Amino acid sequence: MIEIEMSLFGAFRKFHSSKTPIALKLDSPATIDQVKIALSNRLKEMNADFGSNGEQLVKDSALASESDVLLPNAIIAESCKLAILPPVCGG
Repeated sequence: MIEIEMSLFGAFRKFHSSKTPIALKLDSPATIDQVKIALSNRLKEMNADFGSNGEQLVKDSALASESDVLLPNAIIAESCKLAILPPVCGG
């Protein structure tokens, strides 16, 4: 079992107003998709407004460690801190 502390930025702040990370527990190893599913499920539990738009936002977002944006095929094998980065438009 691994624990991931997930920090939320940008558009995700409307679903979790606290600045504290969200703790997720997953079986090890975990894929990026598994982390995103766990995060979506937790945000649904925490905020009734999350819905399908929130789920799509999670799917469209990138995950990052403290030093790198993670590739979609990355595997998380140890407890860690991650951030979810929503897509950004504009200049």
